[in-house]
Amino acid sequence: MPATLKTILIALLAAVAGGAGIAYKPLGIAIVVGGALLAICSGVIRRPILGFWLMLFFFPLYPAFRAWAQLNLPLVLMGIKFWPDALLGLIWIGIVVQAVGHRRRLKLYGDDWPALVWVVTVAYGSVITFKNQHPFVLLFGWHYALPPVLGYFAIRQIRPSARDAAGIVRLLLVTYVCLTLLSLADFIVRPEYTAKLAQVARPEVAEWAMDVDDKITNTVEFWTRYARMQSLLFEENVFGSLSSFVSLYCLSWFTLSRRAVGRFFWLWVLSTGALLLSVSRGSTAGWIVGIVVLLLLWRRYSWRLTVALGSVTALAVGLFLFVADNPKVNFWVKMIESTGILNGKFGQDRAHQWKAGLEVFLQHPSGTGLGSVGYAASRSGAGSTLVADSNYVAYLGEMGIPGALGLTAMLIGLFWVLGRWQRATDDPGLKALGMTLIAYLSGECVHAASANVFEYYYTWPVFWLLVGVYVCRCEAGTTRLQPIPQPLPCRKEGEKG
Repeated sequence: MPATLKTILIALLAAVAGGAGIAYKPLGIAIVVGGALLAICSGVIRRPILGFWLMLFFFPLYPAFRAWAQLNLPLVLMGIKFWPDALLGLIWIGIVVQAVGHRRRLKLYGDDWPALVWVVTVAYGSVITFKNQHPFVLLFGWHYALPPVLGYFAIRQIRPSARDAAGIVRLLLVTYVCLTLLSLADFIVRPEYTAKLAQVARPEVAEWAMDVDDKITNTVEFWTRYARMQSLLFEENVFGSLSSFVSLYCLSWFTLSRRAVGRFFWLWVLSTGALLLSVSRGSTAGWIVGIVVLLLLWRRYSWRLTVALGSVTALAVGLFLFVADNPKVNFWVKMIESTGILNGKFGQDRAHQWKAGLEVFLQHPSGTGLGSVGYAASRSGAGSTLVADSNYVAYLGEMGIPGALGLTAMLIGLFWVLGRWQRATDDPGLKALGMTLIAYLSGECVHAASANVFEYYYTWPVFWLLVGVYVCRCEAGTTRLQPIPQPLPCRKEGEKG
């Protein structure tokens, strides 16, 4: 078909579709949504890395979008919560299509073994679940356990260029800044509408608070007075963990370059302040552990980190003293002091959750199946509501001793791979990213004792994505070029071959 005729037909179809959409609004909405989805599918299949850019862009928007949809749409499909899984599937379709088109084989690399160990561990847990649990339990177990490592394997197959890798890190920082500034405005003003969205996103928290404090008469009042900056992710612990990562990334740059202090200073102030406002004790403890790791491993510039940590401590103490009479602060202190009176009634008492999780493990040393404990269990509605409030306890209950061994091997492998490349690379950008990943993982290993951080929305998938980007670029930077073949010596006339 001639190009001119094709253009005319496409324009004619677009005009007809536009006219029909204007005449009948639902059809117009369907056409717009369908066209957007078609464009996304086409773009990701042609260039799979676009899927990761789209994922980083949509991660901060999804919680608010889902809460809004539950308030405003007559029917919210359960599958909407599986958008990262669907996007990952589309990325993998693009990878396979590109591999077939270029006659390139998909392959595993030597440094992929920690992720492979986790896939084998999940496969073991899946077999147990398939035999003992409802299918929904397995579906949600996969949803929380597999996408991060599948994203890692995908970026390893894509093997991004230096420009694409820098673009991923830059987009993560830009979306974080936008999310944090909007969340700060919401935290200061706290309009009634976002308080309603927060209640839709986490209804169990307000129920717990109303049981503690009889003065709270409705859920909107609770969220208006809520003293922790949960951000527009509507989860202060996830937001705190994300802020911890960005703060550690800035501090890693501080150790490498004096110029970076001016370049990343305000981002560091914003992320560290957001971490403190989230009042996420686990994320703060992990952040401190990460700083200690930076101090121990990179002593040459440790004075900068010491000054930074001292400044933040002084800022936090001064800020708390300044707002000590603030009603929000007093309310938060009261909530912390009264946590123990619930005895686990609403599943918020960590001691109760730990005890229950360990009892499950003692009764079933081989595990009760992937997704039967932790966030997956509470979200599926088909199994127990035991959250465990600790990844170590949760995986012991889900996958027993084999799961605990698999998790341990995966974490040790991650430290080994990151540490090996950290010593090998001389690129400042890669060195800063590697330092951040090691420090952040150290902190999250501590944080995982009191939270299910390895199942967190947003942070854990992004961590694995960046590990894949880091290893790919380190490998590309250390690949030796093939030696140039030397020309054969010219024969003199009369010489025999």
